[in-house]
Amino acid sequence: EAENEEPLKALLALERKNGKNRDIIAAWNNLIHFYICFDERKKAYEAFYEMLEHTDLSEVAGIRLFSGILEDAAQLIAMGGEEAQPLWEWAGPFIAKLAGTGSMYGNLYKKSIRAAQCMKDPIEEELTAAYEAWKRKTGAR
Repeated sequence: EAENEEPLKALLALERKNGKNRDIIAAWNNLIHFYICFDERKKAYEAFYEMLEHTDLSEVAGIRLFSGILEDAAQLIAMGGEEAQPLWEWAGPFIAKLAGTGSMYGNLYKKSIRAAQCMKDPIEEELTAAYEAWKRKTGAR
């Protein structure tokens, strides 16, 4: 899988040239996810901030793609680095809003809780309570 960086970058370049906003976001998210999986924190942060600057994420705010972006953001924040704080400032309000609606899922809860812990954000308690309620409701462990 390590050889996938260049094809993912090429796909992103192609989508940026010819694609729709949603397709560009998806391609960027795939590249960010790749960097996270291979512990390329610096590249992941750079790609994330470029995506935020050059796309309109409001178009995907209500769909699974956006939840995946938040999950990757939380995982990246938990990896640390000085870039984590501004990313948390962006992602934290979306995570808090989703937690309040009960529309999160297991991995997003777990990664969001970990990110909140790393940022020493008191929302960790609310997220943990919401996660426990979600587990009871769904029967998840």
